[in-house]
This record gives sequence, structure tokens and C-alpha cells, in this order.
Amino acid sequence: MALDQATIDRIRSDFPAFASLLDIPDVANVLGRAVKEGWDVGKLQANLYATTWWKTNSESQRNAAILQRTDPKSYNRQADAIRQNIQFEAGRLGASLTEAETMMLSRLAMNGGWSADEITRQVVAVARRRPYGAGQIKATGDDIMAMSKAYGVGVGRTWVDTNASRIASGEKTMDWMKDYFVQTALARYGNNARVKQGLQAGHTLADIMEPTLSLVSKELELGSGAQWDLNSGIAQKVVNYKDVDTGEIRPMTDSEALQFARSDRRWRDTNGAKGLVTDASNAIARFMGQKV
Repeated sequence: MALDQATIDRIRSDFPAFASLLDIPDVANVLGRAVKEGWDVGKLQANLYATTWWKTNSESQRNAAILQRTDPKSYNRQADAIRQNIQFEAGRLGASLTEAETMMLSRLAMNGGWSADEITRQVVAVARRRPYGAGQIKATGDDIMAMSKAYGVGVGRTWVDTNASRIASGEKTMDWMKDYFVQTALARYGNNARVKQGLQAGHTLADIMEPTLSLVSKELELGSGAQWDLNSGIAQKVVNYKDVDTGEIRPMTDSEALQFARSDRRWRDTNGAKGLVTDASNAIARFMGQKV
């Protein structure tokens, strides 16, 4: 019920610390009873604790509500500082927020007393379904994609961005991500003793296959700086070779990789291939009794 002016004046006189809450109906009702029935502070507090407003608002929310009513300038300064922190965090992460979302998060952070980690989690939660710009999430996604290529486990960009955002918000870690790729690679290639041993020893599939891939690179004269993506192109074929006898999918041996490289169209244009052709021609000429 509405309080008359005399009751309001007595509340402000007897309980000035709570006078700012008179616009909250259930709190105002308790304060009105307190002055009419002559409650002491202890009884007033006990009844305030029982109000819906007190029960449904955290201490941070209650403090923010009181500050907003008693010192709006300080409240606005703090709210603006939080808004700037949220904007900075969104920029650091590469997350896209609208102005309305920024303001909403600012109010929630102010009222909820959010920590820096909670602000990060909430920014990620709001922006998760949008493309990420330059920032931590995209950089983490690039690291995940590089890990995918190194372990020969193909993943999509949406999957990568989702897990990068989970890592940024603290739900997952890069160690968890690495273990995922190791276990997936073991399930896919672990029937090969060399690969299984290498993965269990902490090496990536690219590390394990490096000697074989270097042999292919040398044969095709791609240069020492060739970068292999085990999820595509030549490297994928070398890693995912189908055994002609067993039908098993496994990495090629060095001899198989060498034969594979020489079946590639690019090999015909290498100096090595041209040299073999010249050597073969000379050998035939010598056999025919011609001078070379």
C-alpha cells in the first residue's frame, strides 16, 4: 500500500540508510510497518531479509541499487568504466557487439558485480554466433586449425570458431584441444605401429611423417620450405594410403611415397626426372653401339 508523507518522513528520520529504497514496494511496506510499530534495527533487518526484493537480488545488485539511488553520479561513473571495459574486452577478443548489447552487459555487470573472467564469458556468449574479427579468438582459431593440419584431422571453420570461443571463455583449454586431436589421430591411424608410438610419445602426425614427406618434397623438388597440410593435397594422400593387399588405410612407406611422387605430373618437369630420361637414353644408345 502507498505510504503517507508523514510515514515517509519518519522513515527518512529513523532509518535514513534505507530511505533510498522507498520506491521498492515490498521494502517500503516493511519500512512503513517498522516506524508505525516501533521496530528496532534488528527486527527491521530480519523483515527486510524476508522481502522478495532482498531474496531475489544478490549483494552486488542491492549495493548497485542503493548507489544508483543515493549517489547517481558515482553510479554512472562506475557504469561507464564497466562499459569501456566491456568494449575493450570485445575488441581484444575480436567479438562483435552492438551498442545495445554493450549497454545491456554494462548494466548486468554493474548490478552483478562481475569479475573480469565473467565479463569475458558474457561477451563471448553474446557474440558467439557471429564471425570474429582480428583478436584472441581468431588467433586461437588459427592455432587450432594449424593443429588440425599437423594431426591430419580435418575440421570446419565453424567448429574451430566455436571451440576457440570456448577456450577464450574458460570452458575449454588448448591442452584439451590437443588431446582431442591426439585421440582422434590415434583412432584413425593408431593401427600403424610407427604412428601410434609417435603420437603416444607426444609427436604430431606431421612430425612422424616428416622424413617421408621430405622424401616426396625432394623428389618433386619443392624446396626445403614446403609446408604440408595433412588434410589436403599430396600430404593427405601420403598419410591416407589404401593398402592394395589389405584395404587398410595407413601412411605410405618411404618406397611407396617415392613411387607416388614419381607418378605425380609435376615430377616430369623436375631436373631429377629429366636426368633419368637422359641416363636411360644414353644407356640405350650405348646398347645400340652408338657413341654418347
